[in-house]
Amino acid sequence: MSIPPSPRPVLLTLPLPLLLLLPLLLLPTAPVRGCLWDYDTLQMERSAFPSALELITGDFRRHSDEYYQWRVRNRTSRLSTDLAALTPEQYPLIDDLAVAHDKLGDPARGIALLDAVLSLAPDRYEALANRGTLKVHAGDLDGGLVDLRRALEVNPDAHFGREVVQVRLIEWLRSRREAGTEARPLTTPQRSHAAEGTGFESFRLGLEPPLSRSDAIEGLLGMVRFGIHDSPVLLEVLGELLHADGHKRTAARAYLRAMDGAQSVEEWRGYRSCAEAALSMQTPAPGQPKELELRELEATYREELKRADAAFAELRENEKRWIAAGEDVDARYAELYYPGSAAGGGTEGAPKNPTAGNPLAGVSLLTLLGGLLLVFAILKKL
Repeated sequence: MSIPPSPRPVLLTLPLPLLLLLPLLLLPTAPVRGCLWDYDTLQMERSAFPSALELITGDFRRHSDEYYQWRVRNRTSRLSTDLAALTPEQYPLIDDLAVAHDKLGDPARGIALLDAVLSLAPDRYEALANRGTLKVHAGDLDGGLVDLRRALEVNPDAHFGREVVQVRLIEWLRSRREAGTEARPLTTPQRSHAAEGTGFESFRLGLEPPLSRSDAIEGLLGMVRFGIHDSPVLLEVLGELLHADGHKRTAARAYLRAMDGAQSVEEWRGYRSCAEAALSMQTPAPGQPKELELRELEATYREELKRADAAFAELRENEKRWIAAGEDVDARYAELYYPGSAAGGGTEGAPKNPTAGNPLAGVSLLTLLGGLLLVFAILKKL
C-alpha cells in the first residue's frame, strides 16, 4: 500500500507577493478608539503648518526695538522734509518708516506718513495695506477695513491672499464689538460644534465666498510673523482654528502664549481653559490610557520659550552692535541671516527628519524583511 504524498503546506500555495504581505496580517491590530484617544505627535502636527510652533513661541527672525529706532533715523535722513514733494522712488522709504513707528507703538505717526503718500498716489497698494493695518492697530476697525478692502481691489493676490484673511478677521472682530461681547477670550474652549458658536471658526463657515480653514490658518500665521507676533487676539484665533483642524498640541501652545499677554485674571483663566480644552483626548504617547495634562505640555512649552528668547537676545545684541559701530544694519542683517537663497526658504520650522513623528515610517522595509524571514522558515521545515 503506497503512502499518499503529504499535502503541500497551504502557505506555499500562495503567490510570493501575498507571502511578503502576510506579516501585516499577523501584526496585532491597534484598538479602534474613534475620537476617544488622539495621540498625534507634535511633529505630525508640524507637517501641516511647519512654522507654526516657531511663530507661536517667537522663535523666528524679527527685528529689535533698537533696530526700528535706527530705521526711523535712517529712513528720515533719506527723505525730504516736505512730504508733499515726495517722489515715487521715496514711497518705499515711507512704508519702512511707517511700519517702524507702528512697531515702536506709535501707529498714528505712521498713518500720518502714509496719508501723505496716498494723497499723491491714492491707489498705491503697499500704502493702502499698511495704513489699513496701522488703523486696526490704533483701534479704528472701520477705517482699517476701508483701506484693506481697497488694497485687495488694487492687488487681490498680494501677500498670497493674507489680506483676505485679515479683512475677514476684522469683520468678525467688528461683529463682536457691535454685539458688545469684546471680553477676552473672544472664543469658547469647545470647538467640536463650531457651527453653533460665536468664534471665528463659526464665522468662517458662513462666509461667502468661502474661506478654507487652511487658508485662514496660513493667513493668521503671516499676521503673526509680520505683525504683532504676541498679540493675544491673533494667537487666540489661531489656537481656535488649529484646534478645529486637529492640531491640538500646537493649539494649546497658542492659547498659552495668549495667556502670557492676558490683561486680567479672568482673561488669564479663560485662555488657560481654552488650552486645557485643546488637549482633550490627547495622550502623552501611543498606548498610554491617560490624558496629557496641560502642566506636562506647559513645561515643554516654557523650555521652547527660553530657546526662542535666547535666539532673539543674540539677534538683538548683533543689531545693537552694528548700530553702535555705525554700520548699515540692513546690509549686515541680510549678510548674516540671509546669506543665500536657502536662508529665507519656506522650510522654517519644519522637522529636520521628514519622517519624524510618523509611526508608519519604515514599515515597507520591515514588512519586506518579515515576509522573507517567514518564507525561509517555512521552507526550512519542509
